[in-house]
Amino acid sequence: QNFHLIMSSTSSKSNHLLGNNKATKLENSLQGSVWKVKQQSTNKNIVIKITKRDLHKKSASVQNGKLVNISENIKSETTILKHLTSNPKCPKSIVKFVDFFKTDKDYRLVMEDGGDPLFEFVQTVHQHLRDNKIEISDWHNLVKIMFKQMIEAIEYTHS
Repeated sequence: QNFHLIMSSTSSKSNHLLGNNKATKLENSLQGSVWKVKQQSTNKNIVIKITKRDLHKKSASVQNGKLVNISENIKSETTILKHLTSNPKCPKSIVKFVDFFKTDKDYRLVMEDGGDPLFEFVQTVHQHLRDNKIEISDWHNLVKIMFKQMIEAIEYTHS
């Protein structure tokens, strides 16, 4: 699903950063949705998590037409991500905080685009293995790199 996502904000920094961009919806979240947007100033993709302020205030989500209590909190998520990624020692494997702002109806957390979801990537690689497009030894080497990055990220977040 593509459409133009208008980024209106009380922050002029956010307006300059995002402008009026074509966005692709990645998924729904418990309180809103997640979008990939091409940042006009850098021509790079960023990801925006949009949370409905009314649902956030109630700590709720609508599921099967009913209001359900949840523990998702975009403000806490923002604080943690901003803290983790502001340190120069933050591993490259952790998606970086870019901005946070609110509109009349939403909170919007802007972060780096971390690329394809890991599960989808693994499925694609397995298809390439079946099609003999890559060697199993190359896949094993890549898995070692991915696990090393995961361990680095876990070690960093627990330090």
